[in-house]
Amino acid sequence: MKLTKPNVASLTLPAGKTDAFVWDEDIPGFGLRLRQGGRKSWIVQYRVGMKQRRLNIGTVDIISAHDARKTAKDTLAKVNQGQDPQSDKHTAKARAVHTLGVVIEEYLAARRPVLRPRSYLEVERHLRKHWKPLHELAAHTVKRADVAARLKVIAKVHGAVTADRARSSLSAL
Repeated sequence: MKLTKPNVASLTLPAGKTDAFVWDEDIPGFGLRLRQGGRKSWIVQYRVGMKQRRLNIGTVDIISAHDARKTAKDTLAKVNQGQDPQSDKHTAKARAVHTLGVVIEEYLAARRPVLRPRSYLEVERHLRKHWKPLHELAAHTVKRADVAARLKVIAKVHGAVTADRARSSLSAL
């Protein structure tokens, strides 16, 4: 069955089952997952080596059949090129959780026993107070331009010496 909007609207979960899959006849690996409670999700299933992977594209309510079909084709093209979209998705999520604020806290915990008390307080003040606007950014996305712009603000508000020491603390991090 070709998964189109009218066909999908008529599909229901078979009695006694909690979920079921309906596969598209045109695109191998593209399908629809029917769940208990009436939820319908577009999926694409593929194999990487000996592992079977299933990637959720989105629900029928949000993504049209045409858009889901296009996404499935793009995903399967990536798989044919040797990529693993599911693994890429997990890696991206893991990297996004690792924000600059989290890195700063880990750094401060590691440096506390090494630094003298007053030096630790200064480094902590610079990293927690002066770099706070950047804490929510994913650590791998912080650019030199972000740092330079923040240093200008620190210099303007707190002075050039404070900006230099804040930069040194960030650089040590």
